[in-house]
Order: sequence, then structure tokens, then C-alpha cells
Amino acid sequence: MKTCGAVGRLAQGLSLFPPSWSDEARQALPVTSRRAVSTAELLGTNRDLGLQFDGAGPGFLEVV
Repeated sequence: MKTCGAVGRLAQGLSLFPPSWSDEARQALPVTSRRAVSTAELLGTNRDLGLQFDGAGPGFLEVV
């Protein structure tokens, strides 16, 4: 299993900025900012974005 830097524990995930799906990241993926963050922070951010985009929460992941 490959890990990136300090990310390796299940309680953490990788935050990318700009998001990997954006045009900015596709143009310069090697210089995209990466940092280890808690899984709760990642789920919270994804929940907020989902609600902004289409009004849908993350389903069962919302209770994690």
C-alpha cells in the first residue's frame, strides 16, 4: 500500500488544494498542495460541498 508522507493511519486522509478534479489542478498537479487531515474534517468538507452543489448530504457517512 502506498502512502503520501504522514498519511497512513485510518484516522487521517489527504486534502488536496486545488481539488484534483479542478482545471487548475489538472494543469499543475505536481504543485498541488497536499496535507494530512483528520477523516472527520474531510467528511465534513465533502458534506458541505455536496450540500452546496446539489443539496444532498453524504448519506450514511454523515453519522461518522
